[in-house]
Amino acid sequence: MYKKARVTLHNIFNDNTVDDPGDLLEICGSWDANRFSWDADLVEEVLLENHNLWSRTGDDPKFVTDGDAFIIESFVGIESFDGEFLEINGHVSERDDFGEIDAIGTFSKRWNINEIPNARRPGRGRSRRIRHRGRAGL
Repeated sequence: MYKKARVTLHNIFNDNTVDDPGDLLEICGSWDANRFSWDADLVEEVLLENHNLWSRTGDDPKFVTDGDAFIIESFVGIESFDGEFLEINGHVSERDDFGEIDAIGTFSKRWNINEIPNARRPGRGRSRRIRHRGRAGL
């Protein structure tokens, strides 16, 4: 079986800074889409593709005001075959000028190619939103 998936990271939304001083979150982190297969001879997973959708270090955070979205619109098309897996990993943190980096949220999900439903209408996909202490949405 063959399937093609389009993985899109639209934005990171700051819906509420909650206990963070001021109305800004200093966002850093990364999001990746990967394709794996199982190699029975090696008895291990083999990474076939890695696509970074977004990455920002704590030394260069993106400032997102309360109620605003940081628009990313990054996407990748991944072609998969029987026995392969699509994996999406992401983590977002917040970096203040003082103190340590605070984790906001993480996401990791893996699908067997056969678990990915066929799209009935182009452009209609699934979305994932992460909320952490009401501070940010993805």
